Amino acid sequence: TKWLPFVSLTTDLGLSVPNVSGSDLLFQWTITNSSGDSILLSNLETVLFRFDSAGLYTIQIAVSNPVSSLTDFVSIEAQGAVTSAQISTADLIIVTGSSITFTADVNAEASNLTYTWKMDGALVANAKSFSLQFPLTGTHMVSMKVENNISSSENETTVRVLDPISNLQILDCAVRRAQSLTTFNSSVDSGTNVSYVWSVRNDMTSMDFSGQDFSYTLPDHGIYNVSLTARNDVGSSFTSCLVEAHLPIRNVSLDIISPDPDYIFLNLPVTFVVSGENLQLAEFAWNITGQPVVVSSSSSYTLAFASTGALGLTVEVENGVSKTSLSVSFTVKDFQCSLPQVRPVGAAHRTVLRSHALELEVTVDPQDCTQYIAVHIWRVYQTSSCSTDLTALPQVDLGNTTTHSPALVLKPRTLALGFYCVEFLTSYHYTSVSETTYYTLNVTSSPLHAIINGGTRRTAAIGSELCLDASSSYDPDGLVSSDALVYSWQCLEINATGGCFTPQGLGVFCYSGFREGTYQITLSVTSPDRTSDDEQQIIEILNVPHFVPLAGVVCSSCLSLSNYRISCSQHVALAASCDNCLNCSPEFHWKIFEGQQEISLDSSQTSTGVHSANLVLSKWKAIKDDFDYTFVVYVSCTNSSVGTASLTLQANRPPSGGSCQISPLQILPLEDQVTITCLNWFDMDDPSSAILYSIYVDLLEPGTSANQTYPLY
Repeated sequence: TKWLPFVSLTTDLGLSVPNVSGSDLLFQWTITNSSGDSILLSNLETVLFRFDSAGLYTIQIAVSNPVSSLTDFVSIEAQGAVTSAQISTADLIIVTGSSITFTADVNAEASNLTYTWKMDGALVANAKSFSLQFPLTGTHMVSMKVENNISSSENETTVRVLDPISNLQILDCAVRRAQSLTTFNSSVDSGTNVSYVWSVRNDMTSMDFSGQDFSYTLPDHGIYNVSLTARNDVGSSFTSCLVEAHLPIRNVSLDIISPDPDYIFLNLPVTFVVSGENLQLAEFAWNITGQPVVVSSSSSYTLAFASTGALGLTVEVENGVSKTSLSVSFTVKDFQCSLPQVRPVGAAHRTVLRSHALELEVTVDPQDCTQYIAVHIWRVYQTSSCSTDLTALPQVDLGNTTTHSPALVLKPRTLALGFYCVEFLTSYHYTSVSETTYYTLNVTSSPLHAIINGGTRRTAAIGSELCLDASSSYDPDGLVSSDALVYSWQCLEINATGGCFTPQGLGVFCYSGFREGTYQITLSVTSPDRTSDDEQQIIEILNVPHFVPLAGVVCSSCLSLSNYRISCSQHVALAASCDNCLNCSPEFHWKIFEGQQEISLDSSQTSTGVHSANLVLSKWKAIKDDFDYTFVVYVSCTNSSVGTASLTLQANRPPSGGSCQISPLQILPLEDQVTITCLNWFDMDDPSSAILYSIYVDLLEPGTSANQTYPLY
């Protein structure tokens, strides 16, 4: 019995019995594994056997003949060879104090292995896998040896242990002087092999730097964002700060900008201002005699004084890189008047059509103050509320409108559609004394105005080409041109049979298919998002043998005033025309009807007479209030029939329903004040419109019947 050397897997081993003698020998080979299982039985003298799996094998030989026998055996262990051995770990760069698990990664067929682990030459483990903590920074060599009886393999790796970055700081984020070289420093409480990247940013500058410290010239004053990122192989850290860069303060002065220094009064605000260069990021310490110091970042300072007398103000201006001090003296006086009282006249909230003129007024009671000059100013802002910060809004440009009196008169179409706050401020010249009142306005769109040229009623001969013209229709707001309006014509037969045209959509079109009879023509004028308007014209078609002039009439004064109502307070100008009188000289004759009653005119009532193509009526003369008027023009030529056209204008009725009182009725001239109070007046034609008031005085000349009229208000 003997032990043979170890063999590796897949080894082919030849088995034989040397030095055996005898005759008629029989051989019996038996090979069993460690489990006792017989793997090979053979009666050959020599046997070749391959070890296909690891383990302990027993090889037995029995040699015999009829007279004797011998046996022998040997034990052989088959092992898998180590052909590959690697060190496996999750990370080889770690933070101080961390642990690493090392594992031997060996080829799968290797068997009967032993392990030897060393760190920096010292034995640390004999297992396939183990964990090791690294409390100190540094670089460590870890080696591994894997072996069995037939083979071995060695490997090694390097472990780097680093301190993490902690408490990264930018040192001294204080104010720096612009346009001068400055150094930025940083620090960390811990960190191994740290690299640094800096960034300097503002609206105009963007620069990057590396290193724990760097130097740079900040190009201009302002606030810079300085950021720093620190990194090593086990982590990173970020920090930033805002650095103010200043230029030296220069050319500074201290002034009183409101009110005038000679008009500083008790309990009224006074504004001091520091002017100069490089004040953008400065700090101001305001020190008034006998008062606590006030520190602010504003270059202006406003306060009121509770006592009179001579005072002084000192301000220290400092911006971190320079400092200066300024002083000013002044005297606080008693204000010799009470504050003025200001009230809006009429409703403070108004809705007005864009096409209408607007008059706003305030009453200003100076409280018997005559020592100072009053100054008035109107300002208009496009906003729905007067409680907003109006100083942050742009003022509406009012053109050449007078804005320095207690009354503000805005012409039609001055304001765009929308909401407005109207501010009235009255103050005393050179002082900060002021009082303010407000109006709110809603400017809305006006209805469109449809006009059929020629008048309200016209006559024409059968077969005549009659041109229906809406070109005088208009948008009172001036926002939509006549070309952009949408027109719709309708025809209605009143006492005619046939002859109407089909609905039309042109601004002007001509038609000659009317038959004898009377027709009602209706024009509708529309535009998107606007209130439409309709107008009617009656056309009478005559069946006569003679030529009929095609007469027309237009109110030229109405066109210029954009007002098609009349009253005694305005003159009326009309113009007649003949559309088909190219071959004759037409004659014109006018008649005027007050309601249904014809009236006659004298020379004081008209400057043109009634036999001209034009008719002009003087105001306060021919027209009375509360009446509608119809103006009829008769046009004829030699040997022709008479063509007619008429235009009816409705009354522009004066305000009604109210009363006015004057008190007192007996006064001493230039001494006593007269109060006029008017209540409950309204406009029946436009109840939503504001009522405007004018006051006139008739001065009677003593001993004569003559008088003169003067406007007072």
